[in-house]
Amino acid sequence: MKILFVRHGESLANAKIVKASDPDFLNGLTENGLAQAQLAAQSVTDKIMAVYASPYYRTMLTAQTFCDVHNKDLDILVDDRLREIDYGLFGDNKSHPEMIEVAQRQIAGDYEVRFGRIGENKRELITRLFGFLIDIFNKHDKDDVILAISHGRVISILDYEFGMVNGIQKEHESTKNAGIKEFILDDKTVQNLKTYFKKLNQEEIKRRVDCVEKYAKKNTNLYPHLLELARDTVDDIDVSYSIIEKFVQGAYSQNIMQLVANINKNEISDTDVMLVTVFKDADNFIEHFIQHYKNIGVSKFVFINNGSADKSITLLEQVANNDPTLSIDIWTTNEEFNGIKSMGWKQQVMSYYGLNRWWLLVDIDELFVFSENNICNLAKQLKDEKKSLMGAIMIDMYPKQNIKQIDSIDNKDIMKDYKYFDKTGYTKHKNNKYRYRFFGGMRKRVFNIIPSLQKYPLVYITENVIGINPHFWYPYSLNNNAKTGAALLHYKFLPNDLHKYSERISKGVYYNDSFEYKAYLKKFEQEPDCSLYSPEVSKEYTNFSSLNEILDS
Repeated sequence: MKILFVRHGESLANAKIVKASDPDFLNGLTENGLAQAQLAAQSVTDKIMAVYASPYYRTMLTAQTFCDVHNKDLDILVDDRLREIDYGLFGDNKSHPEMIEVAQRQIAGDYEVRFGRIGENKRELITRLFGFLIDIFNKHDKDDVILAISHGRVISILDYEFGMVNGIQKEHESTKNAGIKEFILDDKTVQNLKTYFKKLNQEEIKRRVDCVEKYAKKNTNLYPHLLELARDTVDDIDVSYSIIEKFVQGAYSQNIMQLVANINKNEISDTDVMLVTVFKDADNFIEHFIQHYKNIGVSKFVFINNGSADKSITLLEQVANNDPTLSIDIWTTNEEFNGIKSMGWKQQVMSYYGLNRWWLLVDIDELFVFSENNICNLAKQLKDEKKSLMGAIMIDMYPKQNIKQIDSIDNKDIMKDYKYFDKTGYTKHKNNKYRYRFFGGMRKRVFNIIPSLQKYPLVYITENVIGINPHFWYPYSLNNNAKTGAALLHYKFLPNDLHKYSERISKGVYYNDSFEYKAYLKKFEQEPDCSLYSPEVSKEYTNFSSLNEILDS
């Protein structure tokens, strides 16, 4: 098997037009970069059977150029293992003296020293790259030619390490823009990779297993599957040691307790779909949330309160006491919020109510919508189709009022005013872990950030199903077999929400040091009258069919 690793064409950051730290959406290819990619594609005479790319704009553009030249019917398969190196504190300054020193130590054989103090180390980089090569060899025919679009230093380090493992003496050589390096895989070279992969990660696997054993209870159904996760995902950038640690801490936390108990576990039927969500200070939306899910057939709610100081608990208790058709349980924890740890809280709570049940996992600002109007019927349909997951794309909802005016919107009018969404501007990419990754929407248009929009909120929980990330489930085969076609209406920027974002920034507990929230407030500081609404792009949501243009694309 031949794998052609190609560096992306000259990017805008390479040409110093934008900074490497700017939003990825801004860092495309220069005209010269597009021409470089075109020439590189024309220089390849082999028949390309598959195209993989790192999840960046510049690599996707380069990959698309190769597809246009060779075969427009080829899908671009996004693989996170091909991504750029995480340079930590010095991501925008690769010539920093400390960065140069780290690179020299890595060349000398130090696999643990990290770029930029908190960035990636060489062991993690080689692990994900060798893992990619091994997987590609196992997945494709042995005579195939595969294309992989990645980044300069990534390819150069892979070239050197691949040669070393297979007894080929090489110097460290840079990879120019649109440069191509060829890797030949056969049974012998792949076995060499596997042996080195295992040796390189013995200590890391032990550390991950020790983490599970430290926090998890051995007599629980989840325990053996967490051990499997710890051992088998060492090359997975989405399941790092710190992520495993946070999830297991949440799943076995002793600081989460039941505050209100109305659900009788013995009366949960096979046709019930139970809902679980984590919230803090949600009194501006929580009644709309409950009413929506009641309307689609949810009757059993599990709320996990994470330190609310507003009227949320009082409102929940009022609904629980006044609506006999609903059963509402409230749990509480004062542990500091972390997105991954909160997934552990949910896993713990779901286990409490019993396995082999349908669950709907949503954030407190998300409303699940689908073509029918009864979620229990949808779950039955999924079961009949032998599917255990339903996928959805997040659709950002917003009002016509500008940011200054949002706080004047009465809570009771939120559903009436927050009825607009972006009808265009979405992209979809195949992915071996998520099945599809979706990007775009209002937040990309207004804030130049590109959050992942795919989620799998409706799930049948068995003992080996692990929700370690809100955007996918483990084992990954579940995501690839999921039914798609639903949506999550996403209500950010609600009345009186902006002060919460300042708190999230100060704590830095959301993804990537609360990067998204920093982008929101920076935009609002620069443009106090900023409007999320656009006459050209915004469309009014009236019912599920309003989303057909997005869901059918």
